[in-house]
Amino acid sequence: MSQDYIWPVTRYSLEDYYEEVWTHCVKCKYCQHVYLPDTVDHRFHYQCPSGEVFKFEAYYASGRNELIRALLEGEVKWSDRVRHIIYTCTICGACEAWCMFSGRGYPLKAIEKLREYAVEVGQGPLPAHKKFAESVQVNHNPYGEPHQNRFAWLPSGFAPRDVSLIESGVVYFVGCTTSYRRMEIAQATVKVLEHLEIPFTVMDGEEWCCGSPLFRTGQVKGGVETLAHNIEVLRKMKAKKLIVSCAGCYKTFREAPRYGLKLPLEVIHVTQLLAPLIKELAGKGKIKLKRPIEKSTYHDPCHLRLFRMFEPPREILRAIGIDLAEMPRNRLNSFCCGYGGGVRAEFKDYALQVASMRLEEAKSTGANVIASICPFCKHNFLETAGVLGLNMKTYDVMELLAKALGL
Repeated sequence: MSQDYIWPVTRYSLEDYYEEVWTHCVKCKYCQHVYLPDTVDHRFHYQCPSGEVFKFEAYYASGRNELIRALLEGEVKWSDRVRHIIYTCTICGACEAWCMFSGRGYPLKAIEKLREYAVEVGQGPLPAHKKFAESVQVNHNPYGEPHQNRFAWLPSGFAPRDVSLIESGVVYFVGCTTSYRRMEIAQATVKVLEHLEIPFTVMDGEEWCCGSPLFRTGQVKGGVETLAHNIEVLRKMKAKKLIVSCAGCYKTFREAPRYGLKLPLEVIHVTQLLAPLIKELAGKGKIKLKRPIEKSTYHDPCHLRLFRMFEPPREILRAIGIDLAEMPRNRLNSFCCGYGGGVRAEFKDYALQVASMRLEEAKSTGANVIASICPFCKHNFLETAGVLGLNMKTYDVMELLAKALGL
């Protein structure tokens, strides 16, 4: 079982959270609503997707705290409803963003540990989660796609270079969703890096799933195995810096020490690498940018919330001249797209319903473009907009940057 260091103790098991869920949670409702001074529109005051959709206390972090207590005390027995409550959480972290400051509670970590516990006692994960875990084991991706097709999106003529010969030691970790479902993000990222003459390589056939879908659904053992493989390959490559274009991959690699894995290199999102460079080059007139004419808004991915990684993508959007209209809930208060935590795999209609809530908020800004830096968010928004017939275009920030550079 993974270790969570939460001041002032290290917590190894679900039982170690008993005191927190029993005494620290005072039902203050910070896990349910946007922090009051930050609320700017009464229509968008809520922040917990499952609580808002299912309308029962059990589906908020405070209710799941009670569920943890009741399970540990034997007051509640396992059932389909209990599993539904546990696995409809999108693991967005909105509850923890404010609880860790206001009440010194860590509900997100407690819920993740609850899922880990469910797997340990044979009550989890759910069928769809077992299926993608089996695919990760066999195909090294959760989508059942052939592993040899992982880099089929690479532009013709691109040849992975020996990172040991590159002074910067930069490796681009693409990720499963970007490789198999949203290839345009990977293609845009490679085009931009090459255009700006940033030396990098990829892991080619050695890149496996980072393990994020396994960690989020409580299948920690499998997650550690696949993440450890990637880290060992990077160590052998003598890589110095890992850049990612997927928010889920970013979170997983950054949290590797939580699972006893030592990172031999720096992990950054590609927008963190490019934001200062684009700003500098644009300011000096060294790059020509084609100014987009459409009004856009930006969606903060949940996986980056607790890392406070909010400004780099916005800096890029502003540098390329985008008229950015912020949604009422942004940055720390951002609302989930509905994809994460294994939710879309098992509860697709619910995932689309949550995405529709976020798209409604995006439309309220007057924008007809929503940008993000997470392939999961883009995928869910695109499908939801299509189902609802919404005139809302969705792009990754790297795609917009590539367009601005004329690539």
